[in-house]
Amino acid sequence: MKRLAAIGLAGLFLVGQGLLGAPAMAQQSPEPPRLRLEVSQLNPRYVTSTSTTLNIPGKITNIGDRKITNLRVRPELADRLTTERQLTDTIAGGVPTTSDPPRFQPVIDTLEPGQSAPFNITVPLGGGPNALQITKAGVYPLLVNVNGTPEFGGAARLAALSMLLPVVGVPGKETPHPAKAAGLSILWPIANTVPRVASMPFRGQLLLTDDELATELTPGGRLHSLVMAAKLQQDNEALFGSMCFALDPDLVDTAELMTHGYQFRTGSGTTDGKGVQAAKDWLDLLKQVTAGHCVVAMPYADADLTVLSKVHNGDQPDPDLVTAAVSGAAVIQRVLGVQPQRGVLWPEGSMDTKTLAMLSAAGIETVLSESRNLQSDGPVTSGVSLSGTELRAQPIDSLLASALAGKTDVKPSTNGNGNLTVTTGVSTQPAVAAQNGLAALAFRAGLGQQAASPGPLLLAPPRRWNVPLAELQNLLRTVGDYTTAGLVAPKPLQQLLTTSADKQATMTSDAKDTTGSDDLSESISAVDTSTSGLASAMTVDSTSQVKPADLVSPVRTGLVRAAAVAWQDNAGGAPAATFNARAELASLSDRVAVLPPPQTLSLASGTSPLPVLVSNSLPVAITVRVTLLNNAALRPSEQDQAQNRLIPANGSVPQYIPIEALRAGRFSVDVALTTPSGNQLGAPARFELTSNDFGIITVIVTASAGGALLLLSSRRIYRRIKESKAQRGA
Repeated sequence: MKRLAAIGLAGLFLVGQGLLGAPAMAQQSPEPPRLRLEVSQLNPRYVTSTSTTLNIPGKITNIGDRKITNLRVRPELADRLTTERQLTDTIAGGVPTTSDPPRFQPVIDTLEPGQSAPFNITVPLGGGPNALQITKAGVYPLLVNVNGTPEFGGAARLAALSMLLPVVGVPGKETPHPAKAAGLSILWPIANTVPRVASMPFRGQLLLTDDELATELTPGGRLHSLVMAAKLQQDNEALFGSMCFALDPDLVDTAELMTHGYQFRTGSGTTDGKGVQAAKDWLDLLKQVTAGHCVVAMPYADADLTVLSKVHNGDQPDPDLVTAAVSGAAVIQRVLGVQPQRGVLWPEGSMDTKTLAMLSAAGIETVLSESRNLQSDGPVTSGVSLSGTELRAQPIDSLLASALAGKTDVKPSTNGNGNLTVTTGVSTQPAVAAQNGLAALAFRAGLGQQAASPGPLLLAPPRRWNVPLAELQNLLRTVGDYTTAGLVAPKPLQQLLTTSADKQATMTSDAKDTTGSDDLSESISAVDTSTSGLASAMTVDSTSQVKPADLVSPVRTGLVRAAAVAWQDNAGGAPAATFNARAELASLSDRVAVLPPPQTLSLASGTSPLPVLVSNSLPVAITVRVTLLNNAALRPSEQDQAQNRLIPANGSVPQYIPIEALRAGRFSVDVALTTPSGNQLGAPARFELTSNDFGIITVIVTASAGGALLLLSSRRIYRRIKESKAQRGA
């Protein structure tokens, strides 16, 4: 194990619980952290009949402000777990009480603030005095307990680390093989931590938000380790054959684009990326591992399909983004040359009926989902038909998934030796989670249980698991050892996918506040509606032969990235990704614009048409409408403003807009372009105009008004004269 780490709080066993995934305690310790406990090895990782001792080397560091004396450490083994509830409670943070633990072993008499002290404890296994009491095969909670006496305080537990220890065989006794090994398939996820594409214009250069992906693709990086760990198992045909690679199409797509050169954003602008060769090498390695092997697609960018299913275009639902998100198999086949399992998808979480219907309409036939998301009249251990849909669900074992995932409340830091440590809060280290996952697998396979033979198991590590290569190798190697011990029998995932569904089940909806996801769906809908309006105004140009759908595809892809599940832990991620998609759309719209005249235009007459030069640098023809703004001195024709005007691809075309001057003199008018659906194109252009004449209609109207005024005045004069004569006659 690369590194197991914990932090102790004086007087409270808080960290050991947190390392098993429990939430932080409601009442915090009144004492500050005193010690950091690091366990560098656990040897052996599982106990067999030939095991005689358990060795635990590590280091204790005083991170408080007081010296600590009489530091001692010991491992403690609690009672064997016999029920799944006990196992889940332990993983969630509960630590059963130990009985008859071995004695403490001294570490150091005095540890000053900032100082560290190594330790290396070894205890006998089996029975007898001062040994870890093991009498039966099974899974046991193991606690590494550190006691000491802080200055001005009493003796107390200052740090602890808790994990699960599988016991495959009782030391010194013959180990019988299980009556039947559990079938095991492994879903090996290879996905991006978060989507990192800021912009990818049509036939343009890739721009990333940062260059972290290059680091993950290089040897020692997270993504490189995931692929290399699988490659190192290729000689183990049974184990490697049980692995199916779950790929994020966005990651594959982005890595392929990086090979052609890219830039990334910095605090002061953009700069060239350094990961071109790393992307090439990683893709070559991934091709070697996946060639002729089982591959399953995730949603593009691991998008939240429930968020995308709420996207609408006006008053109508728009399933296009859901379809785009679940169509990533084509990307994987294009880049890697391997065909993913047809109609199979591994989405995150549970989905409502509306979302499932959209998946079915998009060609999905089977979804992989954790068993806790599936409700039936009994335990869901094999494929089921989802009620009310045409979909089949293949369950992923939730116990194994929870054990491997653990929980992290703070981001682990890295010390000078490259070992993961925690300096504050409560955290689960990946190596601890891996140890717990191996223990949960042994338990699920029937180790120490009195239940019937286990059903087929589908094990899936966390989608964005960050585990060192050595720990990944140990995980897979131990699974191989379980195979030798007869606990599990590796099976290809295809065998599970082809078995008939034996029962009906429903998919539960996540019980969570959907306000944030609803707001995100509305933001995505606004950009999606504008994108549809722009695309509908485009037509294929006979010369360039570019499809409008291909031109706006980067915008829609950006909207899918905005719905990535990974943004749930990053409050600003989804808005930033939505902004990037909106900027991608604006960059297209701005390529169609009115070119402002270089000088003031003089109208030859009051009815001279306004010459407007429209430029279109898009590789498609586009239909526009010309609108006059700020036009108090002009009267445009409403009919002409509603006229559709076709602008060819990559060209500038003059348009003559019929207008009438309402007054003579100098004035300005803003000329804007829109699509027929109302999308603004480019920025309005300011025209400066002069006119020495009125329009003919204005003259007619003025003359008519003058004639009417003269007639009314004459009538009034006549009535006054008539009234005056009548008064004199009286």
